Amino acid sequence: MSQLYNPRPNQEKEEIECFSPGGHSSMLHSTEVYVWEDEELKLDRVTRQDYIRLGDLLEYVRVTARIIDGKPTIERIEHVPMVLK
Repeated sequence: MSQLYNPRPNQEKEEIECFSPGGHSSMLHSTEVYVWEDEELKLDRVTRQDYIRLGDLLEYVRVTARIIDGKPTIERIEHVPMVLK
């Protein structure tokens, strides 16, 4: 556990969430979720929010991957609208 960045235990879900802030006024970030399996802490899923550049446009996307049978599997890709206040 000492190697996890910013761990936040969730006792209801029996998992540990690690949030890593990024740039672009918090539009870039990632979250890793760990669960206990056979007395070992294992990475369960990762959600990363990043951007892609389409010509002059900058679009944000959120990708969630889950570890299934030891391999990363893309579970979801979402467009993240940029909200200007």
